[in-house]
Amino acid sequence: DIALTWNAIWSMELDERKKMTRRFVKEINKFSWPRGSPDFSVARSWTSHGVHGVFALVKHTPKGSVLLHEDDEGKIKGYLSVGITQSVQSLLVSVRQPLPIFINTSVIPFKKIILCQGTIMPAMGGFSSKLNSVAASFVQGSNESGVEVLEVMPMN
Repeated sequence: DIALTWNAIWSMELDERKKMTRRFVKEINKFSWPRGSPDFSVARSWTSHGVHGVFALVKHTPKGSVLLHEDDEGKIKGYLSVGITQSVQSLLVSVRQPLPIFINTSVIPFKKIILCQGTIMPAMGGFSSKLNSVAASFVQGSNESGVEVLEVMPMN
């Protein structure tokens, strides 16, 4: 249910998603939260700066897992991401296939890291031969295409 809900949110047009997020933050802030509670306004940055879709998981490092994503203009970006409560690697431990692994998920900015939001589904197609090729090369230790791996998401 969570995966379907998350995908439904990300399938919304950006303006509608922003409106919904603003309403969420406004409504949640009406409640009396104890001192030190989370700052729910961070959810606004997820709408504007988060990335959703097909990712190629290409590498696990001590700092996180590298996920490659091809944007609408055909540019491939890498995101060094961590899980919310556990590593991306541990989330996929039951997947018995070599890297790259193609998944549907979202990465979102949070403080000075990139979170993989945890709802991960196998990608059933929908990725380009370019992403497949770059991912395969990356797994082999080559980054000939010069993919930049971000450790913090730009907030501009």
